[in-house]
Amino acid sequence: MASAPKLPIRALILVESSEAGPLPKLSGQLDLAAREALQSAIVGRATEWAESMAASKPVQTDINGLVAAAEGAEALIVLRPALIRYGKDVGEDLLSDFAAGSGLVLGPTLTGGWYLLGLSPMNVELLKAAGDGGPKAAGGLLAASRDFPGLEPGLLRAERDLASEADLLAAQADPLVDLEVARLIS
Repeated sequence: MASAPKLPIRALILVESSEAGPLPKLSGQLDLAAREALQSAIVGRATEWAESMAASKPVQTDINGLVAAAEGAEALIVLRPALIRYGKDVGEDLLSDFAAGSGLVLGPTLTGGWYLLGLSPMNVELLKAAGDGGPKAAGGLLAASRDFPGLEPGLLRAERDLASEADLLAAQADPLVDLEVARLIS
């Protein structure tokens, strides 16, 4: 993927801090070693994509450190690693929405969560309303955005994340899934 121009965007990778290990919702389908390898590959892909979009290296944080990690950012993108095809088109759509004046850009998941959150300018209240990106978080965030008159939200295409066995099966059948990830889930 060609690098996009570096803008004053800070990128954060929101990682789960779960005592059940990585990708706990897939514990019935994949053993711990497979989930660890899959999580590493997914975070690696999200990190590569974020590096192409941001002015600096992305920072990994859990939900407890999200606001502190965003402090001082002019514009912010937060990625929730899931089985998302972060590609050039997602970056172009994000930047296009920012350029059109969207102060909030949201990449929703099919479960009602989000895989990508963009804020330009950075808005602490919306960041707090974003939660951990899990199910139904996108609706709550969009509802909170109504408290900011003139804020135009932009929506990216909805994506499937890894929240269930059906998501894993769909990912196994998806020809656009990264080869390394496809190897880990087959």
